[in-house]
Amino acid sequence: MLEPLVGQNTGPDAFQDHTGYEAFVNAFHVEDYIDSDSERRDEDTSELMRQGGKAALELSKRLEIEGMYRVVLSFDNEFPAMTLRFFESREGEPWISEDLDEYPLEGILVIDTGC
Repeated sequence: MLEPLVGQNTGPDAFQDHTGYEAFVNAFHVEDYIDSDSERRDEDTSELMRQGGKAALELSKRLEIEGMYRVVLSFDNEFPAMTLRFFESREGEPWISEDLDEYPLEGILVIDTGC
């Protein structure tokens, strides 16, 4: 099952910069931690939004004392799916555009810490 992944390089050298690697490694799919019922999509989506928002805020509070970090919560309503990522803020390594309107198919929340 995992054999196709063996030949793929997912280490730091496979990424454009350190921030891209951190965003890849520090990604959590919120829906994996929520009980869902395919017949209750609206309720599941509401719970996904509540838990994702809560996790993003809590993570940003914890990272605040560590320095300058960016917490990114993205929501894709098509599945629905929600991904929570975090990475250190580095000059010249933005990973995500400052103009969130460039992502019309996703809802995105960005929290910067240590500013």
